[in-house]
Amino acid sequence: MAKLFPKKGHWSTYVMGFLAQLKQAGYPFAGFDMMIGGDIPVGAGLSSSAALSVSIGTGLSQLFGLKLTLLSISKYAQNSEHQYAGVNCGIMDPYASAFGKKDHALLLDCRSNQHQEITVNLGEYSLLLVNSNVKHSLEDSAYNQRRAACEKSVEILKAEFPEINTLRDLRNPDLNQVEKLLPASLFPKAKHVISECERVQSAADSLQSGDLKSFGKLLNASHQSLSQDYEVSCAELDFLAEKAQNFPGILGSRMMGGGFGGCTINLIETQKISDFQEKIHQLYQEEFGMKPSFISVEISEGARIVS
Repeated sequence: MAKLFPKKGHWSTYVMGFLAQLKQAGYPFAGFDMMIGGDIPVGAGLSSSAALSVSIGTGLSQLFGLKLTLLSISKYAQNSEHQYAGVNCGIMDPYASAFGKKDHALLLDCRSNQHQEITVNLGEYSLLLVNSNVKHSLEDSAYNQRRAACEKSVEILKAEFPEINTLRDLRNPDLNQVEKLLPASLFPKAKHVISECERVQSAADSLQSGDLKSFGKLLNASHQSLSQDYEVSCAELDFLAEKAQNFPGILGSRMMGGGFGGCTINLIETQKISDFQEKIHQLYQEEFGMKPSFISVEISEGARIVS
């Protein structure tokens, strides 16, 4: 245990964080050899740390017969972020890595830790990530600050809305009253969370009905809120999202991940991908003097043992 300590900014932190928790919980395991490989860009907002942690948990559970549930693996991965990486993140990223199902979106309730599987049929469209290839240093600290702002908002709002436990318990019609109660420094952050919760439900409805155009508009609205209200975007991400939203054949574009760099996710007509990549490459290099990179993605299974 004395050797299981975090190394700031190093991938091994997530390995040690998971192992330390298993040891503290009394799970039996011995020494083992592990080889790690992958093609998820580190620092691109694609939850590489969650994928690593969940993969470690899945492998160790099989190797030592620990019989860890998928939810337990998700929670241990989340706690590794909290205790070892110093990021007070939610459970969404590891949960998706653990419970992912091919060609399905997960509508996750982070209060009950239960989800609904929603079939995703993109038809003539594809998901394409554009990596800004920038990583500003604010992500971890800003994440914790935004979470603290939301918790402070709830404290204040309980005077008028005593039944709420988190901002998810409020709805868009409550925003006028919320704005009156919160200081100007807190209201935009609360507004984002309240409105984003409703956008998520609308997005699930759009995917269920196969209405990709409505889904795309929700992606655009989400980016605007993340950028202007929650303030976790940056010039590079805003540029990529704006250019994509105005490109023929793209239904929607938004930043993803913790923000301040990383990727946008784009719902694009498959046959327009080549033209889009060429145009964005040119515009981005002219604006920022650097090249973006492109990542085609598919909705796949979560972590699993492959024999």
